[in-house]
Amino acid sequence: MGQLSNRLLEIGNGHLDSITPGTVQLGIDNGNFLRNYEYFSPMQYGYTLMGSQLAGVIRYDAHASLRLEGGIYLLSDYGGQAFRKISPIWSVKWKSGAHRLIMGNLESNVSHRLIEPLLNYESYITQNQERGLQWKIDHKRIWSDTWINWERMQYLQDSMQEVFSAGHSSNTVLLNKNDWQIMMALQGLVTHQGGQIDTVDLPMTTQLNLAVGIEIQKKTDNWLESFFTQNYYLLSRQIIPGAQPLFPEGNALFLNAGMQSKGGLGFSLGYWQSEGYTSMRGAYLFRSMAGEYGRMGFSTFERKLLFARVCYQKQLAPGFSIDVRLEPYHDISSHLLEYAYSMFLVYRKN
Repeated sequence: MGQLSNRLLEIGNGHLDSITPGTVQLGIDNGNFLRNYEYFSPMQYGYTLMGSQLAGVIRYDAHASLRLEGGIYLLSDYGGQAFRKISPIWSVKWKSGAHRLIMGNLESNVSHRLIEPLLNYESYITQNQERGLQWKIDHKRIWSDTWINWERMQYLQDSMQEVFSAGHSSNTVLLNKNDWQIMMALQGLVTHQGGQIDTVDLPMTTQLNLAVGIEIQKKTDNWLESFFTQNYYLLSRQIIPGAQPLFPEGNALFLNAGMQSKGGLGFSLGYWQSEGYTSMRGAYLFRSMAGEYGRMGFSTFERKLLFARVCYQKQLAPGFSIDVRLEPYHDISSHLLEYAYSMFLVYRKN
């Protein structure tokens, strides 16, 4: 699929399935990554991310529905600083039936299950830790995640703007019968930069990105596990436009189809077509304006892209998984053929 599965990279998946009052656990989350872009387009130039991240957490079950977590997160780039990031981890998690309420460190980035035009899955590396408030529902008919991620705090007479994002992601099962499953997906992300108590003379900016889609999956009994298609309509809007944005409104289609084998091998094809689509958190290729890794000021109103994805995702041992991806794409308008590849080795254990 144009949108790859990130389930092996999700943070906090299943952590609250079993709570035993009075028990203490040590949680280890080690993610090792290689992400390389062989890109030469002015929309996004090539670069490489390679390193390791480690989160160590003490979990205390204070009640049958309450868990407290505290620890530390470390991020190290190979060939760079010993530690690019060191930050504390603290969260309070409450569970009632299918509902979960989390405050502090969130079940973040790819765990929100947003499609790439809304949230770049590279955030698993670059923005692994999110802090704020989160409400999740995990039911057989609906899965949903609603959160606010406070990215930068603003203090009185501060020289920087406050920054936060708020989002919603949900999948609702419309049909689950005879190995067929049809789901409706609704996703949204609001990103804001502003504040009223700083000393900088910068405009306030608030952007809305929405996506609605239908996902269809057919399970099989042979070596193939499933066939699937995922099709989305997206829009972007500058709610508070700030300094006269070039593309205050945009829309797009994101169409995907693929297959997944029982051995962990997957393949998909995707098509992206957009007009004036912008996103502050989405993957750079899907935008109509170049981001920080592209040529400054470069833009193109219409984008037409073809994607092919080949991936191998497998649990090799208890708690240890591998995720390898090859992702070529073709820019139809610019006649470009470029590719990226990744490898993730993840170990998680309580």
